[in-house]
Amino acid sequence: MPIRYRWAHRKPYRRMLVRWLLLACTPYILVPVLAVVLMIPSLLVWGFTAPHGVTQKLPDHDLGLGVAVACAIALLCTVGGHRLSYRLATRRRDKLADFLGDPTRG
Repeated sequence: MPIRYRWAHRKPYRRMLVRWLLLACTPYILVPVLAVVLMIPSLLVWGFTAPHGVTQKLPDHDLGLGVAVACAIALLCTVGGHRLSYRLATRRRDKLADFLGDPTRG
């Protein structure tokens, strides 16, 4: 967009500030929450298979089982995320093309 257009539309400070704050802060909130959610099954396997629960040192075979569970969950999330994003993009292709084709909107 030309600088003249940007200068003419510089007034919506509040909306721009909220948008940039959300863009800057969302990863610091979302990533730890997703990490904990993805670790829960591995921690449950550890708690149920360890003889003394999670208070003692974890044996090697239990650690391997936990890593295998974590890898399976990561693979499932990767494949599921790709499929979901592809489905969303194909479903919204026309709206997305119109939005990205207009320089005043995107």
